[in-house]
Amino acid sequence: MSISAYKLKDGTTRYRVRFTKPDGTRTDERGFKTKALAGKREAELKLGAAPKANEAPLRAFKPRLEKRLSRRTPGTQDVYLKALTNHVIPQWGHRRASTITRQEVQSWIDNEGYGRSVATRNLSLLKQLLDCAGVDKADNPVSYIDKPDRARREKLYLTFDQLETLASATRTRQHEVMVYLLGTSGPRWGEAAGLRIKDLSPNDNTLHIWQSASVVRNEVVLGRPKNGKDRWISIPTFVKDMLQELTRGRAQNAPLFLSHDGGYLRRPKGRSWYDGAKKRANKIDQNIPTQLRIHDLRHTAASLMVSNGANIKVVQHQLGHATATETLDRYSDLFREDLSSATSAFDSLFSGGQDVGTGHSDGAV
Repeated sequence: MSISAYKLKDGTTRYRVRFTKPDGTRTDERGFKTKALAGKREAELKLGAAPKANEAPLRAFKPRLEKRLSRRTPGTQDVYLKALTNHVIPQWGHRRASTITRQEVQSWIDNEGYGRSVATRNLSLLKQLLDCAGVDKADNPVSYIDKPDRARREKLYLTFDQLETLASATRTRQHEVMVYLLGTSGPRWGEAAGLRIKDLSPNDNTLHIWQSASVVRNEVVLGRPKNGKDRWISIPTFVKDMLQELTRGRAQNAPLFLSHDGGYLRRPKGRSWYDGAKKRANKIDQNIPTQLRIHDLRHTAASLMVSNGANIKVVQHQLGHATATETLDRYSDLFREDLSSATSAFDSLFSGGQDVGTGHSDGAV
């Protein structure tokens, strides 16, 4: 066994432990922030972590975790099951839970080159697998693992005029209405695609979001919305009028938006109606980016709601976020005017004869 230092791309020093596996092959574990931590791991490897008596390998708990995952939406379930089968079980399935250390898990994440989202998903699966194996929450080695930095992607927002240009650049009435719905009211694509005609209230400007349409292995599958809860969202009057016109004479149980085969509409990918609409809209207004994702229409809806005075709880409800904190975290850049208002309020509060430097008003102690 040996310990050696190496450099990351940013110049940071890390340490690796080289050792021989039971099958005689040489390998190493990397990512130790200090030589002391590497030394501690070296000592563990020398002693050899022994599994508990009659402890089953982690692959034995895969069916239990698959049952847990069945509560997820079909699309999410499919992604997680693939990751479990292709990433987590091949790496950890042969191991006993009591022999896995935090440093091994950290080394796995550091060396595989996963992006932030993939690392987060795979760590979640391993943590749940260990939980299924009976590992206490406090002892779970997946806790406190350093994840890769999140790739920063600027949110793209359209003005209402730009949204109107994009909607007009579609070539069917259905696609035009879909762009307006996503860009003004903010449902997720799957939530909008999963709507039925009966989900449009005849009494007011609301839509019932209660299911989501996802494509799983090239088949459209219906499931619950992302957070598992249904909700009613508000839509502008002109969007309701367009929806009623679009669906007139059709059965109430039929999809609100129809695919070519009469089923639920699939998310546009590649050279699709949406891709064509973006390019045509960009020729009219070059400030409409051709890299605009369909999900950016949801961001646009959040921006339009905030700019028109909607409070954070309304935006949270429309978007289907679990908490207002989640909404604020995702759209903090939209609430800069609130900061300006706070600045004005502070200026008014502290300008009335107060010495801001000392925190005392005139004549007061």
